[in-house]
Amino acid sequence: MIVMDKFLKEFEKLEKRTKDMIEKENGSHNISDFLTDNFIRKYTKLNSLDEFLNLAGIKTQKDFDTKTSELDEITKKYSSFSSFQKMLDTAAEQYMQKALDKAWKL
Repeated sequence: MIVMDKFLKEFEKLEKRTKDMIEKENGSHNISDFLTDNFIRKYTKLNSLDEFLNLAGIKTQKDFDTKTSELDEITKKYSSFSSFQKMLDTAAEQYMQKALDKAWKL
């Protein structure tokens, strides 16, 4: 019974950390939170997010919001992703997995 009590306490701690992490991560994020330079180097032929955005002609938020075809073109040319959205989805999944891993560390 003592082992079960200890297990339940640890599980409750884990549950709280997970809830706290989800609340924290539900806020807004910059694209650079997901598409880190490390991610860009690993998954593209480029060295940084800045280099990627420059090649797509992205200089402002308006550019980012309107130049979706340019983002897709650069993504296809310099990575194995079929679209910018697929690359961003992969980066966001990895970001969340790292956050969960951090929350679950006991």
